[in-house]
Amino acid sequence: MQVPIGDDDQSNFENTVQPEEPNEEEAPELELKPLPEELKYAYLGEQQTYPVIISFQLTHDQKGKLLSVLKRHKTAFGWTLKDIKGINPLICIHRIHLEENAKTTRQPQKRLNPHMKEVVKNEILKLLDVGIIYPISDSK
Repeated sequence: MQVPIGDDDQSNFENTVQPEEPNEEEAPELELKPLPEELKYAYLGEQQTYPVIISFQLTHDQKGKLLSVLKRHKTAFGWTLKDIKGINPLICIHRIHLEENAKTTRQPQKRLNPHMKEVVKNEILKLLDVGIIYPISDSK
């Protein structure tokens, strides 16, 4: 799978990003949670690495075909935050366009309890570290 990058309007397929192939030796340690009875874990890698959740009702043949397709496209999944690639801002940036005579207002900041504030802060720092989000020029 190739993803074109570039900021011009014409299709520029010379600059492409090749996804990295997941490595068994670098398989992430994931916390598996209990599943409802109708679901079960299956693994795309050796030694129970790269878990996926599938239906318990699949036949052996259906399970084999599904896992075969998933293994071929293993790079499409974000196994950790570092695996999730952000959208290049040269390709897509969200802007809010206001009408000429619109008056902007600033709403007061919502308060969080101290525990939730710490959880939110840690999540934001994780997303910043892996480049999914980034500070903008007018952020503090």
